[in-house]
Amino acid sequence: MYVVGILRSANPDEGCSHHCLQELLRRHRHIADTAGVRIGAKQYLAHHPTPAGWHQHFGPRWERFVERKNRFDPLSILGPGQGIFPKGSTGVYAS
Repeated sequence: MYVVGILRSANPDEGCSHHCLQELLRRHRHIADTAGVRIGAKQYLAHHPTPAGWHQHFGPRWERFVERKNRFDPLSILGPGQGIFPKGSTGVYAS
């Protein structure tokens, strides 16, 4: 296992506008996505903007994850901030 960190600094007071920050985030996403496809890398403490991204992140373990979510958190109380399961939805999730 290898751990790779991309550490960049962007200071809005020194010329890095909102657009600049969005571009840095886009580049980071591209690097993470490329590493995932080419070498099977995983991003831990990951953030994926869509449930489909999380499905891809978990790969073949997704169905098991959904089954456990349905079993142990049927009211969708746990972990709403990660965006793994859509906000406002309760009950059974499809796998």
